[in-house]
Amino acid sequence: MRGNHIHLSPETIKLHRKISVDLGLLFLILSSSLPHIMRFFLDRLLLVLVLLFSPVTALGTSCFKVVSALVSRPGYLFDKFQSEICDNGCQPTVPHWDLWTRNNTFVPAVRSLVQRMNVPHKEEALLKMGDDVALNIKESCGSMLGGGVHICSDSETLAGFGNCFKRNFLKASIKHLPSLIPMASDEACKEQLRFLESDELWDITIPQNMRDYAKVDWAVASPHLHMAHAIFLRSLRPTVIRPSIWRRYAHSSQFQPFVPPSPSSLGKPTEAKTYKRTIKWLRRIIYVSLATGVAYGIDSQFYASSLTRTARTFSLGLFVALDYKINFRPNPPLASSIAAVHARNAERLSDLLRHNGGLYLKMGQAIAMQSAILPPEFQHMFSRMFDDAPQNDWKDVEKVIREDFGKSPEEVFGVSFTGAPDKGVMERKARASASVAQVHWARLQDGREVAIKIQKREIVQQLAWDLWAFKVVTFIYSKVFDIPFYSLVPYISERLSLETDFVNEANNSENMAKLVAAEPRLRDRVYIPRVYRELSSKRVMTAEWIEGVRLWDKDAITRPWRGGWRQGSPGCHGTPLDQPETSSAEKNLRASRTKPERDSWRGRNNRGGLGLSLKDVMTTMVDLFSAQMFLWGYVHCDPHPGNIFIRRKPSGKAELVLIDHGLYIHMEPGFRHQYARFWKALLTFDNRTLSEIVKGWGINNPDFFASATLMRPYSGGDLSTQRSLQGLSKSERAERHYEMQQGMRRAIRNMLGDETKWPQELIFIGRNLRIVQGNNQFLGSPVNRVKISGIWASRALIESPDLPLAEKIRNIGRHFIFRMVLFSTDIFFYFTKVRQFLHLGGGMEDDIEAQMQTMAKDMGVELNHSVFEG
Repeated sequence: MRGNHIHLSPETIKLHRKISVDLGLLFLILSSSLPHIMRFFLDRLLLVLVLLFSPVTALGTSCFKVVSALVSRPGYLFDKFQSEICDNGCQPTVPHWDLWTRNNTFVPAVRSLVQRMNVPHKEEALLKMGDDVALNIKESCGSMLGGGVHICSDSETLAGFGNCFKRNFLKASIKHLPSLIPMASDEACKEQLRFLESDELWDITIPQNMRDYAKVDWAVASPHLHMAHAIFLRSLRPTVIRPSIWRRYAHSSQFQPFVPPSPSSLGKPTEAKTYKRTIKWLRRIIYVSLATGVAYGIDSQFYASSLTRTARTFSLGLFVALDYKINFRPNPPLASSIAAVHARNAERLSDLLRHNGGLYLKMGQAIAMQSAILPPEFQHMFSRMFDDAPQNDWKDVEKVIREDFGKSPEEVFGVSFTGAPDKGVMERKARASASVAQVHWARLQDGREVAIKIQKREIVQQLAWDLWAFKVVTFIYSKVFDIPFYSLVPYISERLSLETDFVNEANNSENMAKLVAAEPRLRDRVYIPRVYRELSSKRVMTAEWIEGVRLWDKDAITRPWRGGWRQGSPGCHGTPLDQPETSSAEKNLRASRTKPERDSWRGRNNRGGLGLSLKDVMTTMVDLFSAQMFLWGYVHCDPHPGNIFIRRKPSGKAELVLIDHGLYIHMEPGFRHQYARFWKALLTFDNRTLSEIVKGWGINNPDFFASATLMRPYSGGDLSTQRSLQGLSKSERAERHYEMQQGMRRAIRNMLGDETKWPQELIFIGRNLRIVQGNNQFLGSPVNRVKISGIWASRALIESPDLPLAEKIRNIGRHFIFRMVLFSTDIFFYFTKVRQFLHLGGGMEDDIEAQMQTMAKDMGVELNHSVFEG
């Protein structure tokens, strides 16, 4: 107050006879002790909204109790409002939010709330919500109070305004739900529930605050107390006004108590609106959220997320199919080019396979067998499809052992994790972990060191679902994109399923060991680890521990030997491994790793190696897999470098150790003889025999299949496919790229011909050939792989016990002629070796690959053979 002037705002002049009440925060304004009412009104209404629209599974029981406690309270509050405010003659009207309420009540309430809930970043969103709600209520409900009508005019006006307020509060608040949902924690609900259930709040605090408001209202209404009220108003928003003007607008009427109208004067009651459609959809949302949460919980706890993985697969498959249907054209409408469409879908598929893990990685490797005919973006993705994965916890490992043997690991393997005497030891941390299983090292009571391969516990639950999803998606894609591939899927699925059966793997390992032992040309060069059946089951396989050098470590293979004269690698050809000293074993037992290191053969500076020839190593490898393919018909289909160890024999020769015998195919004698004749025909350009064999397999394009088998251009045929593709339009790059990919797809479809006749074993035989070629290329092409395979094919037609004697005799003469013809491949091989020595080019495999890539590029395909290296 300055002289005879009082500082008031223009809004205050308009509300001279009544205190403005913002019904958007009614109980905030009604009190002089604001904190309790602020907490009640703001927290509870926000919480109700959050509870209505939050996912059901994210809420605790306390939040639902808060909702139950609030259900009956609105009627109580309006009854109190009428008895304490309206019945005492107060006449509240339309609120003016900006006059006083926002800055003096709502802002402090919000700050108190975010401080208690420790969410300071939500303050701005809550303030914005309050402004939007107040504006919506004033615009929607203010028209009800025109013409001198105030909220307490009659009970119908009070009830109507209350319903209007509740309805518009919900409507205006819905768009702010994303910022409110994270606040619906169980801890926050517990704190609010304690305050809500307080008798003091309902019986003392709220009624007293309403009475305090009534006193303030009547103090302002009395002309004798205008100065006191002027001082009160000065604290709001000051401006200047004369006291005479204030007296002109002061209350002059006597107090008249509120008299409720008679029921007859109220007219016919109107039926309350129920919002059936909104309630129905809210109920559906709650039911769906509840059902989804329950299903997800059951799936993750009891089915190893099999349903979730399948749903993820189907949704991505549908998305990718739609993307190609829309954008696979010369000028895609939703992409910059076809290559961009390939790139993004390759990334999506890669993310799916890695996120799902388990058998999906195996399926990715199965697809990778034929990925050379896929776009380069997919080839790049499959080149990163390594078969590795995080290892499972020891608890899961122990559960698998108990489920299969009915005993603990200590009882099954006779080991101790506490260093007990006369017991073996075992590492809890796996030495290797792949998509399906992980390998632990152990030393048994009798001193044998073993590799314990334990299947991951979730695989048995995921297997059926994953294979079913693979079949369904492949069937749909075969129909949508017109690629005759689905008939091969059951066979691929069967092989993948057998790979998870460790009894099958043990059988394969023992059968291969017998075949190698019976072959004089291989028995001293190849070793298959022993399997201990008494310690194996369907999901656990115990085999001999192998000490050796992986095939990918070229330096360790070729560096000079430092292990002593006439000595071999540790464990060479099954000799027992040296036992560590007792003191050393007890010392290592306290560490996470207990396996002793046996690398003395590397020398003092760890720079030694096996001192072996890469030519000897690669010759043994090609001999082994050629014998499997042409002589035995029993083929290991996963010979990547991680599954091959190299050891040095005391004689200084190389020994190849083959592990991981889960993925095998069996070739029937008739098909095996056909395949051997097919290889001979390839190398001698016998096109008549070649065409006869492949057409019997349902293949209509011998040239294309011959090149795919040799992994080098086959120049002995009519080159019809290459000529047809080279004749495509070259007018526009995008148009040509599209035409070539379409033509390539037709060529593949034409090559497959009758898919029902196509030998399904060729899928995995092709994988073996490509990986062996990649191994040879990685080691610098030390051997003529094609020649060695061809000799084994021709020799098998002489030595096979399934052929008649007369045919064997005829094949002897043909074999000598065949060896003379192969002399031409030797000329080419040594020519490439000279160029490699003079640094004028790579090895034979590099030159072959360059020729294949050139030919394939003319045919619309970009090859990347690195995808077959493992």
